[in-house]
Amino acid sequence: MKSLKNYNFIFPEFLSCLWRWRLDLYAVLAMAIFYGFIINLIHGDGEWIYVDYVAKSNIFWGDDSYRWFLARSAWINPDVYWFNFALPVWTFLDGVVATLSRNDLLHARYIKGALSATSIFLFYRTCLKLELSRWSALSAAFLLATMPLYFLVGMSFYGESWLLVLMAVSMYCHVHGFKRLFLLAIAVMPLVRPEGFVFVLVFSAILIYQKKWKEVLVLVSFGSAFFVSIFFFSDISSFFNWRIESREVYQRQGTSYGWAPGNAGFFDIFPPPLLIPAFLGVLMAKGRSLSGFYLGAVLVVVYWVVSISGNRALAEPRYFVVVMPVLLLAFATFLDQLPSLSMLKKRSAGVARGLAVVSVIAVFFCNFYSLTVVRMVALQGLKDGKFLTYMKDWDRGGKFFSLSLEEKYYYKEYADVATRMLQLNPDIKTLYIGNVQTFYFLDPHKIPKDVRVVFAVQIRRNFFGVLAENETAGYFSSPPYYGYFNMTDPTYEREKILYLDYFPGYENYPYRWRVGGSRLNGPNDIFLFGGHFLGVKKIFSE
Repeated sequence: MKSLKNYNFIFPEFLSCLWRWRLDLYAVLAMAIFYGFIINLIHGDGEWIYVDYVAKSNIFWGDDSYRWFLARSAWINPDVYWFNFALPVWTFLDGVVATLSRNDLLHARYIKGALSATSIFLFYRTCLKLELSRWSALSAAFLLATMPLYFLVGMSFYGESWLLVLMAVSMYCHVHGFKRLFLLAIAVMPLVRPEGFVFVLVFSAILIYQKKWKEVLVLVSFGSAFFVSIFFFSDISSFFNWRIESREVYQRQGTSYGWAPGNAGFFDIFPPPLLIPAFLGVLMAKGRSLSGFYLGAVLVVVYWVVSISGNRALAEPRYFVVVMPVLLLAFATFLDQLPSLSMLKKRSAGVARGLAVVSVIAVFFCNFYSLTVVRMVALQGLKDGKFLTYMKDWDRGGKFFSLSLEEKYYYKEYADVATRMLQLNPDIKTLYIGNVQTFYFLDPHKIPKDVRVVFAVQIRRNFFGVLAENETAGYFSSPPYYGYFNMTDPTYEREKILYLDYFPGYENYPYRWRVGGSRLNGPNDIFLFGGHFLGVKKIFSE
């Protein structure tokens, strides 16, 4: 293998590194296989099982389905690149994933799972480069790899999935001295998720202090170029206002924002057995070379805690997932430095090892227990004295749902029927979707170009009456990206709206068709309304 050193690759000794890392790469392969198993449970060829409820919140089935629809629209709808529901680098990267998978949901998830496994590998190598013990690095990497919030978000189509990849790449490049790749990874973060701007701000401040002006220019150039382009190719008010407006619509309907009962709590996301050792690890010497990442992570947490506490955002665990690699890195530092703590020097090394093992087990238990299905099955099973029975039959244990093969067929037929109606009826200009799982089955390439596909901003009991009688709201991937629609009897207006969902009280509506349904979401109904786009109104300015 020594002759491989003569090759001049982008990374020094690339192939020889692969040979030295072969055991580590076997572990990555094992992780990818494990993630593949989880993916098959969730979106395999058989029954789809809902195991993605983590820290009191679901990861898939909602916004994730719409983002899969947008990813498949990346090459046919240029307006989506200025839609801040899906920022441009995310749109491009998941568009590539959709293309590589040939628009197959299962195969796209496999690619995401492989990327998640790779990010764990980069995290592990970062720990070793910091001269942390192999045991500490392996323990932290294992805990990160088995953290449901981390790997489920990593398999999703949220922008956070790519932010995790960029975080792993940037930390790895930072400690290994790959400055250009480090700067590039940080620079594009705001074009994947808005909170990526925090890391640009932090490292720009550090570089300004070091008077490295060229590096600062690289960091700010990508985000600046994009936001300048909004003025030329889109509308700056639409770019920002739709999120504020949709939040006001949700709140007007009674959606719970903040740390409300039923939403995730802070310690559901950051369990004390992880948070406390990680805090101590930040204070230890070996972690100080990554102080920029630590500061950025703290600012991200502060931003979301303030937003959620001020009822300006939902308490969604995925908002905090970018902090987890940094948190586990600090945890690894704690494990590594534990034997050298002054209070343990006078005691045996066995005490330190024991505390380390207990810490790892405690965090692993918190990871496992964060899955809603595990928590509810365990509690109900222990209460009824039938724990083992419930573990074998999870449906009896609590909130655990699935989508059967028959229900999947109905969803596919549902999307196909709606698409065919759009193709045959040119007067239908709006496809309004409240049953959001439909986006997993809806093919954007088959939808006429003049049809606006709208993501519903309402809950069933408040379908109308957002602003006035027979008016509702939604957002979509073309300017102005959000707005309001009136819906009336289809005989009253030439322009039509097709609405996909079930809502009570309209069972006798004459222009309604049913295409199966599911146990979770009820019937798959198609409604035809007369109506049109009313434009942009501003509840938040009232």
